[in-house]
Amino acid sequence: PFYWYFVAFAPSIYTVLYPFALSAVVAHAKTSWSKHCTPYMAYYTAFYFIVFSLLAHKEPRFLLPIAPFVFLMTGE
Repeated sequence: PFYWYFVAFAPSIYTVLYPFALSAVVAHAKTSWSKHCTPYMAYYTAFYFIVFSLLAHKEPRFLLPIAPFVFLMTGE
């Protein structure tokens, strides 16, 4: 199913930080908008998850290139 990255693969990659990573993407977008900047990292992450969720063949290794962006937003 299309939500498999959010339910199975992302929690296996981000482990304990998964709830914080989800909220960090939203928080990064809100903070960037309040500073009148474009939240590029949030856009990259959301676009990547959406496009790869639409593909029929899903593997956890496909999420590894976006992990640094998610960790940067979590640490922000």
